Formats: sequence, C-alpha cells, structure tokens
Amino acid sequence: MASSFLSSILSKPSQVTASVRRWAASPSSSSDPRSSVLKDLKKLERTLKRIHAVLNDVEEREIREEAVKLWLKELKEVAYDAEDVLDEYHYEILRAQVEGGASRRRKRVEGDDEEEVSGSLSNITVSIPDGMGDRIREIRERFSNLEYHNYVSRIW
Repeated sequence: MASSFLSSILSKPSQVTASVRRWAASPSSSSDPRSSVLKDLKKLERTLKRIHAVLNDVEEREIREEAVKLWLKELKEVAYDAEDVLDEYHYEILRAQVEGGASRRRKRVEGDDEEEVSGSLSNITVSIPDGMGDRIREIRERFSNLEYHNYVSRIW
C-alpha cells in the first residue's frame, strides 16, 4: 500500500536533512522573517520524519479500517506537500550555489583580485520564495488537524 509512496519519498531524507542543517547555520537575526522561515523549515523536517516513521511501520501491517486508510491517504498528501516545499528550497540553495560560482568565475576572468564571495555555503544568500512560510505553516497545521495520535494508536 505505502511501498511505492515510501520508495519515492524516502529516497531523499539525508539530502533534506543536510539542507535543513545548512539553512539553520545561515546567519540571521531572530526577528528576521528569513530566520522564522528557516525555523519553520526545521519544524517541517521533523514533522516529515514522524510521517515517514508511521508510514514505514504501516507498510509492515495490513490495514482494514476504512477510516485509518483515509487518514493514511491524507497523511501521504501532507507528506507530498512537505516534500514539495523542501525540494523548492533545496532548489534555491543549488541555484544560489551555481550563481555564486558563476560570479566568482566572472571576477577571476576580469582580473579582479578581490573576491567578495567565499566558497563556503554559509556565505551564500539563498532567497526564500514568496509565501513559503505560509505554506509551511499550513502544511504543519494540516498535519496537526489529522489527529495524529488518535490514529497512530489505532494502527497498533
């Protein structure tokens, strides 16, 4: 039941985890909207890990209750949306790295000895797509509304 979903969604957990760790290491103040979104991304990653754990456990069991099947379907939808948001931000990281690398190469070609952009990831500014913070909060709210603990106890 959940095996095809799991194989697609669980193929990138280490990639997502590493990205969120890099995001959290980015310098920003606590009142900065970017900092708030980065904290929300970390929370989203934790939520996704819990979803993965449940889906892994469910894969081992045969679920017969229709209500639980419906809940699992909704849980998968939340997981897909969470993956989309994390993938979108991961794309922004890669884009910033590529653009940063192009900027460094351009400076070297022009003969400019000053290199403002370091090769370190922490010096790369990653843009946060508009509305990402709202989407993250909406996904986490949907997860909370799924009455997670009630259904997990029914599976076992």
